[in-house]
Amino acid sequence: MILGAEISVYSEKHGYAGTFDLWDFHEGRFNLLDWKTSSGVYPSHAIQQVAYQKADYALVQRRQVSEFAWTAKKIPWGGLAERLNVVHLEAGVATLYPILPDICDRLWDVFLCASYMKDFLLATDTSWGRKSREKIFGTSIPTTINTEV
Repeated sequence: MILGAEISVYSEKHGYAGTFDLWDFHEGRFNLLDWKTSSGVYPSHAIQQVAYQKADYALVQRRQVSEFAWTAKKIPWGGLAERLNVVHLEAGVATLYPILPDICDRLWDVFLCASYMKDFLLATDTSWGRKSREKIFGTSIPTTINTEV
């Protein structure tokens, strides 16, 4: 039974959002499916699925109310996707790639690590006028020491 399509999810705690393609209930379990038309299926696709699964909230019953505005119902999301799947589409063939449940915790750790690295790199990027050295080391220390007494 299809529960929703184009479901947007987000995490306030970890500061990310995304949209997956299909949420359904099949064989007694909630399933998250995301279509991929890339040249292959990659580990980053599985990491993305776990991030969708671990999001805090989902937006359902979404509808457009004006050219640039939407309305939706916010529901708690954590745990409402038990099985994660990537569906690879190519030349009239759809191949289902279920993500192994025993690796999901590790994939979540990889996602969090990548997210923290991105935040760190953005916070210390000098191209936006930030003083990266001071954000990491505090105020600068003189490079010469006066040894005269």
